[in-house]
Amino acid sequence: MTIKRSTGLVDKLNGVKTNKIINGTFESNAHDNWTENGSTTLTSPAGGVTGNALTVASPSGTAGSGYQDITTVVGRIYKVSWSFLKGTGASGSFLVGTTGSPSSILNVAAMTDATWTSRERAFIATATTTRVTLQSDSTTVGETARFDNVVVEEVFDGLVDIFKGCHIDLYTGTQATNADTGASGANKLVTVSIGSTGTGLTLDTSVNGVVSKPSGDVWSGEISQSGTATWFRCYEAGDDPTTTNSTAARFDGTVGTASTDMVVGSTSLTALLTFTVNGFAYTATK
Repeated sequence: MTIKRSTGLVDKLNGVKTNKIINGTFESNAHDNWTENGSTTLTSPAGGVTGNALTVASPSGTAGSGYQDITTVVGRIYKVSWSFLKGTGASGSFLVGTTGSPSSILNVAAMTDATWTSRERAFIATATTTRVTLQSDSTTVGETARFDNVVVEEVFDGLVDIFKGCHIDLYTGTQATNADTGASGANKLVTVSIGSTGTGLTLDTSVNGVVSKPSGDVWSGEISQSGTATWFRCYEAGDDPTTTNSTAARFDGTVGTASTDMVVGSTSLTALLTFTVNGFAYTATK
């Protein structure tokens, strides 16, 4: 029995952070992965903290802004950091929100720094898509604000936090080579969630190095097709287990009636019946 952990899980447990923002240093063209709002002009000239920085130039009669939409997990905490320098305009703002309400989560308004100044905040995602907006507050055409080193990183506090809202899929056939490999070619039999509702699973607080299923939770799923279960994959919220991914947190294991990572009464699963996980324990080795 050997649990296969993904590169992403190992990295997250070891404190490795991944920036959700693409082109946050603006060393490539400002338009790469950033969208101009309305008639705003985005450029990325030299003069940043190091190298280039984003210059946001306002159109006539309204504040100018550029934004980037990132994938987030509802309820998860994220740390955001950036550097700001007042351009030709009086001030600028840093906004975090949803696509429909861009400042609904975080609004750091009217920054007036005349030299490059670094800031950081934390926010809790309220949607699966979060919008980060960089704004020049001026309503005078051509007046600017400048931004550099924009970073959004997930904040994790161990395995329980990483797998908040996770799911477990059971498959038939040959187990994937490793947990980074997508399960696109595998034959999925069932997805385990809270009470077969699709709601993600949560793990109990670690006790003596063991993380378990909360005793009051029902972990189950309706079997989608009949087959013999041979392996499983547990994957974090927001992950697509069918794709190859080296940053997502996952772990795989074998399924059998004895001497396997997941022990079941019978590996033969029948379509439309309910599969239930009665117990779960993940032990951190000393």
